[in-house]
Amino acid sequence: MKPKPVTRLLLSMAREEGLTGLAKIVAEECRNPVIITDATYRILTGQPFLGVQYPWPEHLPLPVPLPSSWPELKGRVLKGTLWHDEGSPVNYTAVALGEERLEGFLFVLEMAGPGNRDVDDLLTEVSLPVLIELKKEKALLNQEKKYKREFLLEILYNNFEDYESLVDRGKMWGWNLTLPYALLVLQLDEEQGLPTTSEIILKEINEKFNEIVVDYAEKRGAIALDIKGQVVILLPYTLKEDKHQRKKALEDWVRELRRYILKRSPSFSFSAGVGEFYTRVTELYKAYQEAKTALKLGMLFKGRGTLTYFSELGIIRLLYKLGELELRDFWQGILGPLLDYDREQGYELLNTLKVYFQCNGDQQETARKLFIHPNTLKYRLKKIEEITALKLDNIEALVNMYLALQVMHLQRENK
Repeated sequence: MKPKPVTRLLLSMAREEGLTGLAKIVAEECRNPVIITDATYRILTGQPFLGVQYPWPEHLPLPVPLPSSWPELKGRVLKGTLWHDEGSPVNYTAVALGEERLEGFLFVLEMAGPGNRDVDDLLTEVSLPVLIELKKEKALLNQEKKYKREFLLEILYNNFEDYESLVDRGKMWGWNLTLPYALLVLQLDEEQGLPTTSEIILKEINEKFNEIVVDYAEKRGAIALDIKGQVVILLPYTLKEDKHQRKKALEDWVRELRRYILKRSPSFSFSAGVGEFYTRVTELYKAYQEAKTALKLGMLFKGRGTLTYFSELGIIRLLYKLGELELRDFWQGILGPLLDYDREQGYELLNTLKVYFQCNGDQQETARKLFIHPNTLKYRLKKIEEITALKLDNIEALVNMYLALQVMHLQRENK
């Protein structure tokens, strides 16, 4: 007598055959290919059936679900259609896996014809053993990530013994730290159209974005780390390349990442900052601070979806080296009166000045971005001149206000 599907799954778990072993059993029971994914539809394992292969190598072409959608997904059998570049669309039946939170999905793809049993009932029946194995493998992976994270933080915060020990420890993870690396810091741009009170939703979106980016980078030979809501990426380069070639390769890599992100979730937009190109891993802590500075200023003055190099920041690189008190005195002396006026009168003069610089002094474009009449903008700019005692048609005054805005933003972000 053939054992029940759940019994077969439990025996497979006892033999430590992993998710791949479970997927094979479910495929045999359903007589169709099976895929197990994480909560972002990244394919963890899959099993063809009778030579019928699924056409997606890394992830399924579905919009990434938010963890907050879990109450709606829990206990439901899902049906839909998957599309790919070649061939016919594929119908699927799936079940969401999780207890307190969404952990992943178990898909049955209708590619080999109708099965010999009710797929809905089967998926409901086998979902618990698959979930247990999924969480087990995830726990092991998280432990490995923890050790990697601690090591990378030592590099980024200049908290290591010596060069030789870094290189030796890097070999444990398959990293060649004798190579030079470019360092990028990526951050998800603020979502448009979401209420400012939706902090939980914004946090969930950011976590999903970071997971997708880290996975993409690691699969393409980069070193990646999610830290403080941002993603740090180390990309190896060769010393044979000049600076222009390095930047070109970096920009191509970021462009491909944007295309990948767009396919996974069209609403995701991100900005990136790049530190100086150092040749030794022991200097990456400097590139990390520089990349964060470039990212912040790029997002402030260029807007969404930007790539900013620290080497192109100009004089701000010199101000960056000054002490905190000197910098605070500098920007407060110029912008302090504007802040006070905005606070007391409920105006937005400081934001008006920021957008004015973003638009390179184009008043029509500034008014359009602020959703105000051009005459209202002219009044605000005149008010800014009165309060600061600086003329916006004076190049020295413009430079001072521009630098003050950058320094203020940096100091506030670093608190």
